[in-house]
Amino acid sequence: GDLVARDASTAVRLPVGTDGQVLVADAAASAGVKWGTPTTRVGSGSPLNIVVPDFKGQEFVDTAQTLGARKWVATSTLASGWVVSDGDTGSYDVASLLTNGWSTAIADGRARMRRQDGRVTLQLHIGGAAPSSDALTLPAGFRPVSTFYPPVSTYNTGASLGALGIDPSGVVAVRGAGTTAGFYVLADFDTADPWPTAAPV
Repeated sequence: GDLVARDASTAVRLPVGTDGQVLVADAAASAGVKWGTPTTRVGSGSPLNIVVPDFKGQEFVDTAQTLGARKWVATSTLASGWVVSDGDTGSYDVASLLTNGWSTAIADGRARMRRQDGRVTLQLHIGGAAPSSDALTLPAGFRPVSTFYPPVSTYNTGASLGALGIDPSGVVAVRGAGTTAGFYVLADFDTADPWPTAAPV
């Protein structure tokens, strides 16, 4: 219902605001307070396709930090317009995504992936498969904007073995390497994918 406030000398009626508004101090208002739309909204869970922003640029804080997404910003006034502005998925072991005989079953073997805001880090130390073959496919949410070719080397000496081709479709392939043991790469790249809606593994 309505509220009763007071100006310098008399009681002032403040009608109820609209849904979602909050009470804010305003010296220019007759009652010294007014209803306003919050610049930041707070909730538990992703707002994407659920919460309609009050205005473009509004922020949404996810208290549950769903899949590492802490804060979203509205790029439009549509529920589909939210994008993550502050998020970190944490590091995932993606060895189970390896294919074509590639494996982490070598000394210090690893296959890990992480997304922080709009950047993805991929670390591989894999072996066991034939050169110039696909190693894995990155899931949606972790794919590069364009194809690029980070160098592949030996883990201990850093000797060049070729390059890794990472495609916007997510396909990751070892290119031009001459041995089947100990390919190492640490790649860091931009992604324009929407924030992942499920854990990659």
